[in-house]
Amino acid sequence: MELIPLRCTKCGADIGYYDPEAAVVRCDALGCGASFVVDQGRAFAKLDAMKAAAIANRRATLSLYLKKKDFAQVSGVTSAILELVPEDFLAQFYLHLAGKYQSDAREYRTFIASPGKATEEEYEEAFGVILSCLEPVEMDNARGFIGRASVPAETRDRWEKRLNAKYQYLMSHAGDFENYPRDVFISYCSSSQSLTEKLLRALEKDGVSCWAAYRNLDNTTNLSYWDRIGYAIGHCKVFLLVTTQDAMLSKDVQREMDLAEAQRGVKRLEWKADDTPHTTKFKWFFDGVSWIDGQADEEKALENLRARVYDLMNAEKIEEEKRKKLEEQKRLEEQKRLEEQKRLEEQKRLEEQKRLEEQKRLEEQKRLEEQERLEEQKKRKEAKKSRPVVSVKPENDGSNAPSQLAAWTLLALTGVTMLCYLNPGMGYPPKVVSGGAKVLMGVCAYLLCTMSRRAAARRLLTALGALVLMGVSFSSRARSFISSESPACIRVNLILGAGMLLLATIAYAAVRAVRHRGRNKAETPPPPMLGVMLLSVAAAYFMHKQGLLK
Repeated sequence: MELIPLRCTKCGADIGYYDPEAAVVRCDALGCGASFVVDQGRAFAKLDAMKAAAIANRRATLSLYLKKKDFAQVSGVTSAILELVPEDFLAQFYLHLAGKYQSDAREYRTFIASPGKATEEEYEEAFGVILSCLEPVEMDNARGFIGRASVPAETRDRWEKRLNAKYQYLMSHAGDFENYPRDVFISYCSSSQSLTEKLLRALEKDGVSCWAAYRNLDNTTNLSYWDRIGYAIGHCKVFLLVTTQDAMLSKDVQREMDLAEAQRGVKRLEWKADDTPHTTKFKWFFDGVSWIDGQADEEKALENLRARVYDLMNAEKIEEEKRKKLEEQKRLEEQKRLEEQKRLEEQKRLEEQKRLEEQKRLEEQKRLEEQERLEEQKKRKEAKKSRPVVSVKPENDGSNAPSQLAAWTLLALTGVTMLCYLNPGMGYPPKVVSGGAKVLMGVCAYLLCTMSRRAAARRLLTALGALVLMGVSFSSRARSFISSESPACIRVNLILGAGMLLLATIAYAAVRAVRHRGRNKAETPPPPMLGVMLLSVAAAYFMHKQGLLK
């Protein structure tokens, strides 16, 4: 029986021998070993060998774009594969998967609910992809795939268990797949996923929300793979990169670094997991940022990681707190300065007030002293104006009594002398004139005595006046004149003498009234008119008894 030409739809190698009754054949070419559907291999064998040779390259390119999650390129490559193998199951599956993330998921869900003819290996690969990007609304479609795929019963049971577990996981971690801002985005390569999980747990235990692709990227939305990563990076506060040799060579990690570079507000932090030297891109990306050495003490490194993440997350807050603290310190210093300035101003004001009060007190004291001085001066002037001519002391004071007595005696003697000279029997006018002069001398002497302010002067003048008048009065002429008089003449002389004394007393009173003008009546000493009269009469009687007036 002649075999129909057969060509592997995976690598494009021609199959020399195969079972013509078999539905699926495994390629025995070196490096392939893939199984494919015989009908598809026979149709593929009819193509030109040059075109058929491109199938291997297209499948390799498809694997590359699937790894990068570049579904636009996936769509183009799968279309090229379907041009060579129109019924290729995996090419159709990945074309509908690309359509799910690019436009509408309904065709994809319809396709997986009714899968076409494929090998068990192709069904296994497709189910793994269905499970990885499963959404809760696609559970019925996934169960349809399990029921219609041409696989053994034990494979269906295994798939069913995996599907249920995936659904429970999705329901319990629904919040992990939502697009909302996180604190930290962790960039890593697949070889360091276990370390990434440890870092994520340490940070979230410290209250820091994290985003990692293995947990938060579920591929279940219409957003593309890189759109979701770009959103996560653009809405995080810290970009944490787990640096290993594989990470520095990973194109995905480098693209995530480019996305982080485009976000100017994202802080950068590096966890150095090995001692591989930095590439140029990593040196430039982490310029000026010290890494956390993860090769030393792990607990100490994790503690350092939590502290560094906290500082980076709260850098603005910490800076704001420092600024507020500095402003508060400046405010307190300014307040202290103002209080000190106010205290000094208040002290200066009090000192000035005290000085003004002291100045005012001194001025008031000076004014009062000046007022007292002026009042005292005024009192002295008034006292000087109202002081008696006779004596500074009152008339009733006994200190000047001898002087007044002597003055009164002089007046009495003057009166007697005047009587003698005014005797009608004389008949000599010159004598009358001489007697009047003597009388006036006596009166003047008396007035000088009484007007003198000093007691010694009064006494001296009184004594001198008395001696002069007595000498004049009792001269020989006077005695002879007195002895020749009759009693009737004596009486007349006494009366006339008393009258003259009365006139002298009135004159004296007038002089005193002028001197004591303006004083109260109680302060003005009374004129000694009655005393002078009585003294004159007593002196005349004494002289009569002595025989002088016979």
